[in-house]
Formats: sequence, structure tokens, C-alpha cells
Amino acid sequence: MLIDSFGRSIDYIRVSVTKNCNFRCLYCMPDTPDEIKENLIPLNQMLEFLKIAMDLGVRKVRLTGGEPLLRGDLSEFVRGIYSYKNDVEVALTTNGFLLKKYAKELKNAGLKRINVSLDSLQSHKISTISKKNDALDSILEGIFLAKNVGLGVKINMVPLKNINENEIIDLLEFANKNGFLIRYIEYMDNTFAKSGIVGLRSEEILKIIDKKYRYKMLQKEHFGPAKLYEIEGLSGESKALDSINSLDSAESKNLDSVILRDSADLKNSAESWDSVDSKNLDSASLIESNYSLDSAESGDFKNLDSTDSTTNPSKFKTTKKPVFGIIAPHNDEFCLSCNRIRLSAEGIIFPCLYFEDAVDASVAIRSGDKIAMKEALLKSICNKPEKNKWGENERSNRAFYHTGG
Repeated sequence: MLIDSFGRSIDYIRVSVTKNCNFRCLYCMPDTPDEIKENLIPLNQMLEFLKIAMDLGVRKVRLTGGEPLLRGDLSEFVRGIYSYKNDVEVALTTNGFLLKKYAKELKNAGLKRINVSLDSLQSHKISTISKKNDALDSILEGIFLAKNVGLGVKINMVPLKNINENEIIDLLEFANKNGFLIRYIEYMDNTFAKSGIVGLRSEEILKIIDKKYRYKMLQKEHFGPAKLYEIEGLSGESKALDSINSLDSAESKNLDSVILRDSADLKNSAESWDSVDSKNLDSASLIESNYSLDSAESGDFKNLDSTDSTTNPSKFKTTKKPVFGIIAPHNDEFCLSCNRIRLSAEGIIFPCLYFEDAVDASVAIRSGDKIAMKEALLKSICNKPEKNKWGENERSNRAFYHTGG
């Protein structure tokens, strides 16, 4: 078992397999070159390091980037991890653009679940945020195909002021309708992001949700950093809970009514939220229908298993109440239970996402020196700081596309 200096058990490692990405998101790497030069460690050598980590108690491996699906040999890497220890959860974080191509082979290789960045249900906003034109359909196709082949799916959204904050509830309802867990991620200020963008803090996200739904906090995710909340009922005179409770049986052709507030809701909204354009909703409905999703599972959260949360997932299946999460790095509790370290595609171990302090394990990994790999791993655990400085309104100098976020 790996224990850091503050008594935290470290059982989760995030592995960035490339710095490169096919998106240029405002909050991550908007101004980087189209192709970043990197000295990648072959994944078969990276696997030997992970074997040591798994032998010492790591129980979850998440593959990140950049965009990990740019690595054509990723499925073999997943298969190698799963073959070595099939009780270790192997997961993937992706922007979803290439997911349609790789979802099935990744599932067959042993991948258990995916997190997909979906910051909007409007095509023009996806283009604005990611600098990738006409990406929404490909993302949705990948998400629905991943669900159809049996992968657990989580949706990640970074709410940004004056950009997509008016879609917080739309995405909550979209996720619940399709049996996905949505997690809202506070924007983590960093020097590589677009100047001037402002994210919403957890209390602001909850305030928006509270205008439509009552909620209560559940327990924190076991392997993840999110606090989970359960929708209990309506706030004020909102009538949307009838829709959310009936999402199990909603047919694909009715996606418009699931995602959109009706016109009366819009007129009465103090925020005057914009609606999602119907063209995008029609596209989403068509994509969902093409992939033959089982509407009986909608809202069931059947993709959540016992390793996903300390909250008993059977509770979700019984109550069928919508659940959402918030990842709030500005809160001290974010670091209090941190169980993660990060390994870059070039063999650098990062004990913390915020700080630049790192342990270079590249020589040990490339040479296959198992003793040196173990020493580097243990040193990184020992060097793990108590907490980040986002809570002090500091800005990180970390390039998140190096470490995988």
C-alpha cells in the first residue's frame, strides 16, 4: 500500500499518453502549436512501470492526454494492464471526437469506463470552446456508441461565465436521460488558458441548479474527486421533475422535450437562459436512435458500479433520482482525500496537479530498471504536497495537457 506523508492512501494513477490534442480548448491549450514535439516512452515500457505501481497497491489507472485516442496503440496498452491485473479498473478521459472509431476495441481490450468532455449541446459553442468545427455530432456518436458496447460513461462539463453557464441544467437533464453521471468541473486557472475566461465555482453551479431542482449531498466518489449530489424534487414552481422522472421511458424522438425547458419556463426564468438550438437536438436524437439505446436504462445509472462511488449504486437503481457531481479544486476538501499521482508520456511523475514539482522516472522506465522505477514512485509519494493553492486564488504554471489534468 502506498501512503503519503499526510496519511492518504495513493491507489490511483493517471497516465498521460501524449501531450498532443486535436482540440484547442479555451481552458487548457488554446494557443499551442497544432503538433507538439514530444519524446514519448513506448507504451510497453510504460506498462512495466504500471506493473510495479499495481503491485504496490494502485487499483485504478486512468489514461489521459492531450487526447489519448491519438495513440493508435492504446488498445494494446489497455489489454496489457487488464491482463496483468484484471481487478484494476482501467478508465479513459477523452474529448470523444475519435471515440466512435475506438470504443468497441477498447472495451474488448479491458477498458471499463470513459469520461467524456462535453461542455455544450450547441455546435457553435463546442466550436468556440474547442476551436474544432462541426465536432458535436462526432462526440455524441462516440458517447452513444460507447454506452452501447457496454462502457460506463461519465460526462464532464467546465462551466464558463458568458459562454456555457446557461446549459448547466440542460446537460444535467441530457446526462440523466441517457443514464450518464455528469460532473461539473471548476475551471482551474492556469497560465496556458485563454486570458479573460472565468469559471463558475461550486456554489454558483449549485445556485443555478437550485433554481430548478432541490438536491442533497451524497458521499464523495471513492476513486474520483467529485462530491455527488442527488436531485430530490422541484424548486419553487418548476415542473421539470415530471420530465426527469419519466426519462427512463422517453423515446429518442422526444429528446427535445427532455433537454429543453418549455417556453413557459423560459419566459419565467430570471436568468433568461438561451435554448439549445433545435438543429443540434435533432442531430442528437438521430444519433441516439441510430445506436439503438435501451431507453429502459435511462436515468438508472446502471453504469455506476461498486468501485465508482462509496454511495451504494443500488440506491440509484431503486430511487431513479438524478445524480450529479462537482469537482471543486478551490475547496480544501478536494486535496484532503486526494489519492492520485500522475505520470506523463515522457516518464515524469507529478505528485500534484497544481505544483510543478516532479520526479523524473524516464531513464529508469526506458532502461527497464525496476528498482529505480520503484524508488522514483516512492519518492513521488513522499513528495506529494498537502494541498494546492487554487483556494488562495493563485494561478498554476502547470500545462495540464502535459499531465492529463
